[in-house]
Amino acid sequence: RHHRRLYLRPGGTQVGRAQTAQIKATHQSVSRIHAEIVIDACAGALSEVAPLPIQLVDHSSTGHTFINGKPSAGKGHSRPLVEGDGLTFGVDPVTFRVTWSPVVFSYSSRVSPQDVQNMDSVTRSAGAFLTSDWTLECTHLVIEQLAITPKLLCCIADGGMPVSSSFLHALSHCASAEPLPDPHQHRPRPLVGMDAEYSSELAAFMEVPRPRRTMLESIWIVFGVRQAYDALSVALRHSGAQLQVVCASEEQVPQALDELRRGVSKAAAEGTPPPRAIWMVPGLDEPMMSALAPLLQEIGVACLAVSHKAVVGGILAGDPEVAHREATALQFQQQQHAENNTFPQTQQAQQFVAPSAAVRRRAIPWDAGGGGTAPSEAVKARVKEEESFPNTQQQQQQLQQQ
Repeated sequence: RHHRRLYLRPGGTQVGRAQTAQIKATHQSVSRIHAEIVIDACAGALSEVAPLPIQLVDHSSTGHTFINGKPSAGKGHSRPLVEGDGLTFGVDPVTFRVTWSPVVFSYSSRVSPQDVQNMDSVTRSAGAFLTSDWTLECTHLVIEQLAITPKLLCCIADGGMPVSSSFLHALSHCASAEPLPDPHQHRPRPLVGMDAEYSSELAAFMEVPRPRRTMLESIWIVFGVRQAYDALSVALRHSGAQLQVVCASEEQVPQALDELRRGVSKAAAEGTPPPRAIWMVPGLDEPMMSALAPLLQEIGVACLAVSHKAVVGGILAGDPEVAHREATALQFQQQQHAENNTFPQTQQAQQFVAPSAAVRRRAIPWDAGGGGTAPSEAVKARVKEEESFPNTQQQQQQLQQQ
């Protein structure tokens, strides 16, 4: 069956055979202006993404306007519509399905208040919403110059599309029921400098964007550098990582052990398999690694030193194997020790065989700031990133023609 999506904007959208109707029908049982779908404009803050009130007004002379198979109250009467309602007009077999499908943009908090005000005006005219936060609802990231930033990585993890600001302006000029602008015609400028090495992976994603929200569900991550945690943790969470632990100093070892044990207990209680691998990002110094070694060996899965660069490459490619190919496997050795001279006993002492310093410490491509404790719950659900260009948030009602 053929399906076609019609994105509706706030205001009235006419249905009928007239040339002025935005949703055109050809069946003779449909009036020239048979009905009108009316969507209220957002009256509040554009940062609040919520379904807008929508109603159907019957203008037909025959009363052949149906909602979920039931006739309307007649000409001039209106009725609220909700998610999933099916609409038919006349005896035309075509059915329209009401679906809430917001197009949501994000913009950087570094944008000046004047620019935000200007964007607010364009966004409202497009029936859109505007926010500085990247959330799970976001579908587009407006950024003039592509750069590997935490917000861009979250956009990619959620299957969003990076676009230039011209996309928002083009959207504001689209009539109701018209297709969205082609994002490929509004691409940001390409990566430059050190980020340019990711160009092919990012280009492949932008051709066919898809989410990576379950990519790292079977990967646990231990950060040996606080800066790496600050830069990557939210994007990794958007990519499905269930457990992330910071162990950047000996003082953090007890807490790291507790969090790993809780992860083991939770997996056992839920009957889920152990992690496929544990990533050390970008590696751990020997004192911390040696302290974690007994528990890691007890968990019994592969432990890999994964550089910051490899993590970013894996997210861009949507495949953890990309990170694994550049990772270094961490080895644990066992030695036998005599306990006394009268009745020799042996025990296994675990030793950590460390990777080279170059593997343990890799440069972070951007300064995420650092220090302090783990982000609050609010930060876990949102990303505020200072390096990305204005992004906007939009919501539109969608009718699906079946």
